Amino acid sequence: MRILSQTEYEQQAKSIFRRVFIENELYEQPFSSSITERVIVFPCEILPDPYLVNALFAGATKVNDVGCFFSQLWRSSEEPNDCYIPLKELCEICGGLPSTYNLDNKNLDLELHMNLICENAFYSATGKWGLMRSHEGFSVLGGSPSFMNAVIVVRSLIW
Repeated sequence: MRILSQTEYEQQAKSIFRRVFIENELYEQPFSSSITERVIVFPCEILPDPYLVNALFAGATKVNDVGCFFSQLWRSSEEPNDCYIPLKELCEICGGLPSTYNLDNKNLDLELHMNLICENAFYSATGKWGLMRSHEGFSVLGGSPSFMNAVIVVRSLIW
């Protein structure tokens, strides 16, 4: 995992964020027109559970992604707001790959060195999918049809 400075975010991640999301607000229309498939994930805790992370991993693998960006939507001037995370590392932080689920997972906010009590987003480093999460118990997830099909298959198998 690599924490991004504000300058690195501006140079590396902001344009990709905007390729996936046109709004930072979950109650509006957050997705860009390039994100054709969309679902609401409910319930969804502010810290991602290993089942959801592994479904994202399956979808990302299907579209040849190996990493994602994470961004706080309510930005802090005092702590990091953005980072790049290899997907396998995200799975390990959030409880392991499907064969090794650990529901007593590590605390993701400590691993990221960020406070995850507010809205945030995980999004493809290539702009193919995104998950925007609310502190109010739901998320919106969007991506290409092949990404979404892989996510839905994995989620249905592990629930």
